[in-house]
Amino acid sequence: GGTTPLVGIGLAAGVTPTVGLEIESASNTGARTRITKTGQGTLQLSAYSDAIQYPFVGSETNHSFGVVTNNTERLTITSSGDVGIGCTPTDLDGYSTALNVRGGSASNGAAIYLGNTANENSLRLSNWSGTGYVMVRKQFPLYIGTNNTTRLTIDGTSGLATFSAGIAFQSAT
Repeated sequence: GGTTPLVGIGLAAGVTPTVGLEIESASNTGARTRITKTGQGTLQLSAYSDAIQYPFVGSETNHSFGVVTNNTERLTITSSGDVGIGCTPTDLDGYSTALNVRGGSASNGAAIYLGNTANENSLRLSNWSGTGYVMVRKQFPLYIGTNNTTRLTIDGTSGLATFSAGIAFQSAT
């Protein structure tokens, strides 16, 4: 076995790099790394810029940016800022939604969990077998409202629905 070479760019005199590639610069442009395929897009990794004053990675050109695992795109951010999870930029064409989540199979569709864990105190938005669900895990009430006012409360234990005063209810038969 041998040693792994360490490369330093822009390091102060006498400073030894501590990782495979270490880049240091006092200037905003020197603290950036760009990988470009002509006409296809530019990936930028930056420690700081005048426009974005914190570390970032992304597409510097008018192209979508994807996150890949196992050589498959898992998350997409389009050039217009829309986010797709489980879909590609082509899947998002024609949609003007800020967030699009896809996944699972026809019988076990995508779900979004909002809460501390998927099995505990969480709200679940999901689509299984073509049916949409809004659910609260455990035995907590579900509140539905408009204009910062609760209009409907569904008890988490009994399933009893209570409408706020002045709300009209009509049952379809």
